[in-house]
Amino acid sequence: NETALTVHGKSDLSKITRQKNSDFENFTINTQWLWPNSADNTPTDIYFKPGGTTLYVQGSQTEDIQEYLLDAPYDLRNAKWVRSVSINEFGISNSIGLQFKPDGTKLFATDYSSDDVFELSLSTPWDITTVGLTTVYVTSEDTTISGLHIGAGGTIMYLTGTSNDDIYQYSISTAWDLTSTV
Repeated sequence: NETALTVHGKSDLSKITRQKNSDFENFTINTQWLWPNSADNTPTDIYFKPGGTTLYVQGSQTEDIQEYLLDAPYDLRNAKWVRSVSINEFGISNSIGLQFKPDGTKLFATDYSSDDVFELSLSTPWDITTVGLTTVYVTSEDTTISGLHIGAGGTIMYLTGTSNDDIYQYSISTAWDLTSTV
């Protein structure tokens, strides 16, 4: 009865992390470490800052994004909680998808309940306590958006939906800007 909602890895795939129910597992060549808990009992997505020494965990129980520092890149064994920020105040009631712009100035989150994609800006790059709402993109193709990925160039957005069991692709006319034509 295990569900892997998200899997993220180092670019050379020497280490991968997957979500297993409400825990995270970190794998390195036949070795696995179980991260015992996050500050939210219902983590729904994770994102590693480039370099792999900072991990962001999104949870739908608290609607917070938690930040952790890692002693070694992509290694969860000694993760240290740094801070959290609530995204509920922006109208996100059931967060499930999470992605940052590579420079840390924007954060994107999906809401499973409203099927919206939220674009949030960070006035200080990578500092989640400086987050503010930029725009909300309302989807109409699926009633339960469950995943989000924006391509490295920021001009293509992919959403997964569980109502129709589909993957949706959108073009973004201005990179990393959902206020532009999607």
